Order: sequence, then C-alpha cells, then structure tokens
Amino acid sequence: TEWRLWPIHAVSGCTPDGKVFTSARIVDPAVTNTLAKNGGTVQVSGVITGDQLGQTNALQDSIGYRRIFTIGKKNLRVETRVSGGGKDMLAELYETIPVYMRDLQLNTNVPVRIEFKADGKWMEATRDYQEKVTDVKLVRFNGAVQIVFDKPRRVKLSSEEWADTFLSRAICRNLLIDMLENGDKPVALNESRTVAYRIEPAAK
Repeated sequence: TEWRLWPIHAVSGCTPDGKVFTSARIVDPAVTNTLAKNGGTVQVSGVITGDQLGQTNALQDSIGYRRIFTIGKKNLRVETRVSGGGKDMLAELYETIPVYMRDLQLNTNVPVRIEFKADGKWMEATRDYQEKVTDVKLVRFNGAVQIVFDKPRRVKLSSEEWADTFLSRAICRNLLIDMLENGDKPVALNESRTVAYRIEPAAK
C-alpha cells in the first residue's frame, strides 16, 4: 500500500484491481554506455513482468522499459519509455523521481522547498496534481536544482514523506510524473509512453 512512497528512480504503477508493478524489480537489465571525459550516454532496458512483489499475474502482458541518460557538461538529460501490447488496463503509471529531503538524525530542521512552474508561474508543490508543469525546482541546504521537462507534464508529490528507520535515516519524498495522462481513468497500455527531462543547477 506504500508503493507510491518508495524512494526509487523507476517506473511504477498499478492495475484497476490494485496490483502493483515496477521497473525497479527488473532482475537483469541490459546496460550499454558510451562515456568520455566530458559526458556520454548510458542506456538501460528490460521487461517489467507480471509476476513480482509476491503477486502472480499482476500484468497479463509484459511491459517494455527503456531509460537513456545523456550526460552533459551542465546537465543530465533523462528519457524514459515504456510500451505495452494493449492487454493490460492500468489505473496509475508514474515516472518516479525521489527527492532527498534531509537526514532524520543530522538535518532535522533543514528547510526544503519544492516548487512547480506552470503557465510561467512558480507555486508550491503539493500532493494534488498540477497540470502543465514545465519545471520543478528543489531548494535545499545551500543550493538548488531544476528539473526541466521536454513538454508540460501532469505532476504531483507523493502523499507524504518516506523515512528510512533502518540504515540511512534518510527522509525522502517522491515526485510523481503521470505517464498515462488520462484524467485518472484506467486505460489500456497499447502504445509507447515517454517522459523526458533535464536536471541542472538553478538559482535559489
């Protein structure tokens, strides 16, 4: 029930009957890279299967997954693509970007600001969807970072923070990018869905 809170850079979703799937459970992804001193690309691909997370037949068909990282001098571009054969109805499908907020023991009072930019205006990010988001800004510690989408997206924050009480004591919150964009109505995954964005330094 807490899958939307998991701090993983992955594609995750669920079917109308609540069965969960995620690219984080691809056991043996294929990885290729072309790297140089000033940048390069890394491509990761694999198949999201129907049997995972202790569930059987979560998906009737498999979902193809590919993510490309393009490393530049001043930014990192990420493009994620998933594709299905139309056999599965999906209720939710997110590109998840985990945001490190603070350390439960060391940074208890550090303020973190997350903002969305839509229609040219910055606003506080919330757990409710914001339409036509072009940028996301994260301000924390002594700096800021900006996520710039290739096209306006439907975006929200996870409902609450996630806290690691076992190893790292990290507190995180997820940025959830809607990859279905179907007004919260279930839809068959019968075509490719893509999301792309740049991550780069920003002014506070």
